[in-house]
Amino acid sequence: MNALSHAGASALDLAIRRKDHTRADGVAHHVLADFRLTLPVGAVGALVGPSGCGKTTLLRLVAGLDQNYDGEIHLPAHGRLGMVFQEPRLLPWRTVIDNLRIAAPQAHDAALAALLDELGLAEHAAHFPRQLSLGLARRVALARALAIAPDLLLLDEPLVSLDAALARELREKIAALIETSIKGWKEYELEVMRDRADNCVIICSIENVDAMGVHTGDSITVAPAQTLSDYEYQLMRDAAFAVIRRVGVETGGSNVQFAVNPENGDMVVIEMNPRVSRSSALASRATGFPIAKIAARLAVG
Repeated sequence: MNALSHAGASALDLAIRRKDHTRADGVAHHVLADFRLTLPVGAVGALVGPSGCGKTTLLRLVAGLDQNYDGEIHLPAHGRLGMVFQEPRLLPWRTVIDNLRIAAPQAHDAALAALLDELGLAEHAAHFPRQLSLGLARRVALARALAIAPDLLLLDEPLVSLDAALARELREKIAALIETSIKGWKEYELEVMRDRADNCVIICSIENVDAMGVHTGDSITVAPAQTLSDYEYQLMRDAAFAVIRRVGVETGGSNVQFAVNPENGDMVVIEMNPRVSRSSALASRATGFPIAKIAARLAVG
């Protein structure tokens, strides 16, 4: 018996009691037995072993591609899973960008374009797989897996057969793109406005008192933020301006949300709403600045 659960687990939890393969001659080949693994959210793990020991088999079990086993597999919350196979496995009749769109139909074009740019694929978006080198095809396969913003990313020797220099480059890109856990980080938000002359202004800063991950509109907040140093605030302001320009909000209000590591000051953008939102009402109330009204007036010129 086996069970594959998406029931909101806080970690990847595997308990494989037995997995066999049946050979062409009908004889059962023993592959895995009494395998146990728990991988916390935000952690990175590696399977190491000789060829044929069952590494790919285990990944296929986790991905749900093989359900003939005895044991239980519990995926992290939501269970959104991305996988990069040993071969790129791109749809040959689809362009690079369309291979990503099929995997992530809800993703915005701007987000897909940014991902391709990050992996050095921007100029190949309209190319077909047959027009790509093996190294480029492997990058597309990686982009496809990342496009869905997976809760769990499985990599099955994605750098096999590449030369050492290219493998090292892609390994560094993978390390940079894999999401870091921000549990325990502090959450802030900046309300930003921009006009058609590219003048940008911060209307208000908001600091969440609740734990990281509670929506600003649902949590206890303080405006303006109380615990940001001037240096951190200036970095956050510049980042918010860069985000609103990159996303393409030509006029009106937006809010950009940040997570800051209280131990070392590391900062990441966690969300951007290219519109007036619930937290904009909080900012208007705190500052007396009518964000929605000014956004509407900017929109009509």
